[in-house]
Amino acid sequence: MGQFGAQLPFANSELIDTDALVEKGDVLDSIDDDDDIEWPENPFDHRDDQRLETNDELLAMIHFDGSDGFQAKLRELCREFIDVFSTRVRRQSAKVAPMRIVVDRKSWEVSRYRLPPRHHDNDKQTAIR
Repeated sequence: MGQFGAQLPFANSELIDTDALVEKGDVLDSIDDDDDIEWPENPFDHRDDQRLETNDELLAMIHFDGSDGFQAKLRELCREFIDVFSTRVRRQSAKVAPMRIVVDRKSWEVSRYRLPPRHHDNDKQTAIR
């Protein structure tokens, strides 16, 4: 078993090679947490004594809307792909191709898009943060 013990911070730990796990400090620089979001716990931290959620507990955390039949189909789909859900941040990034944004620079770089930023009153500024 790897350096993190028997329990892993993943929904389906059978798919993880524990010897390939890396510490977050090895790949991420520390930054100040100034976004004013209160977290009950840091989702990036992992302790060996943390109990992992069961599949049913993970499904219970998902809110489904729509008709009863539609909700049943959504639950079935989520159960089929339950290994992608987790309350812990995975150590390995997703294997998704980077998004490319194609911009027509001639249409974008026109004077009407070069205005100064709009000012907001205190209420709106607080809501934006």
